[in-house]
Amino acid sequence: MDKNTYEKWWELHLRASRGENLAKEEQDFYMTELGKFEYEEKLKTDTKLLREARRNVAALSAEHDQMQTRREKLESEIRALEADLNRHTTLQYRAPEMVDVHLRRPVDEKSGE
Repeated sequence: MDKNTYEKWWELHLRASRGENLAKEEQDFYMTELGKFEYEEKLKTDTKLLREARRNVAALSAEHDQMQTRREKLESEIRALEADLNRHTTLQYRAPEMVDVHLRRPVDEKSGE
């Protein structure tokens, strides 16, 4: 809304708020400009919220990628440690919580125990 339109609208707004009756063309102008003004304000707010949401999504996406990379690295380390454990020890020398005594096999993520 430009300055002249705003000043005209503001004058009508003051008159309407005092309870004065506006002519038909004044009412039409007042309501049309009020609608435009409210729409512009809502559009500014929505645009700001949308930008903020996009920034948040981008930040979460970057964090997800970092966590995925970290997860893959940790899984690789776990596999290497399990392979080293299996290569250098037998079941009888492992901690009790690492072996299913009844089935005589190691307990790991794949066995589901």
